[in-house]
Amino acid sequence: MNVSLADSYRPAMFSAVGIQLVCGVLSAMLLDGGNAAALCFCTLIGFWAGVVMLVLRCPRDPEPTDLWVVRYGFLPLFGVAFFLMELYISVQ
Repeated sequence: MNVSLADSYRPAMFSAVGIQLVCGVLSAMLLDGGNAAALCFCTLIGFWAGVVMLVLRCPRDPEPTDLWVVRYGFLPLFGVAFFLMELYISVQ
C-alpha cells in the first residue's frame, strides 16, 4: 500500500517528535521508579497509532484540525494520562 502524504504533515510531525523528546527526557528525569517514563512511552505509542489512522483517513488534504492534532495532540493526551495515573495511584 503506497500512500503519498501532503507536505503540510512534515513540519507538524517534526514538531510532534520534538515535543515528545522533551516530554520523554523530562519524564525520565522524575524519580518515581520509571512510572512517568513508562507512561510517556505508552502515550507515545497510542498517539502515533492515532496519527497513523488520521493520516490514512486524509493523506493528501489535511484539515487545520488534523495538523493541530498531529503537532500538539500529544500534550493533552499525556496530561490526561498522567492525571489518570496519579488518580489511580492515590486510590490504591
